[in-house]
Amino acid sequence: MGVEPGRAQACAAFPRRAAGRGDPRVQVRLGYVDGTGAETERTVHPLGIVAKGPWWYLVGTTDAGLRTFRVDRVSSADPTGEPVHRPDDFDLAASWRAIADEVDRRRTPLEVQATCAPDGMARLRMILGDRLEVRGPRPAAASRSSSAATTSTRSRANSPGWSNGSR
Repeated sequence: MGVEPGRAQACAAFPRRAAGRGDPRVQVRLGYVDGTGAETERTVHPLGIVAKGPWWYLVGTTDAGLRTFRVDRVSSADPTGEPVHRPDDFDLAASWRAIADEVDRRRTPLEVQATCAPDGMARLRMILGDRLEVRGPRPAAASRSSSAATTSTRSRANSPGWSNGSR
């Protein structure tokens, strides 16, 4: 899965458009099409561009606070001539981590508690990564764990071989 050829060109040109055609200190009037196809327009103070998987995101502030915009969904970006207001303590990497964590939290509505045999813990760690929380040893060498699971994780949990060593 990747960006369509026409969108790839738009993504490559976006940093210049979003940065006020060469001046990253200028606010941008941004046209944006969301995931449902609704188009909006707002003034954005561009703070940085980051990548996640095949997608690029603009991180910026608006009247509604810190926001992200998927670059391939930007329909227009026109400089306003007004200066960008960048917080003195803004850290793009830290902000992106907080944004990504919040998105993951919102997409993870289910918490599962389970008891797992020790030989099943490696499999749980591999599949659940940092979403796995081990809450301590249990009698008979079993561990109690908790995890927030996404839909894809839930479906894998029902796969053959998944339940070996866990309940």
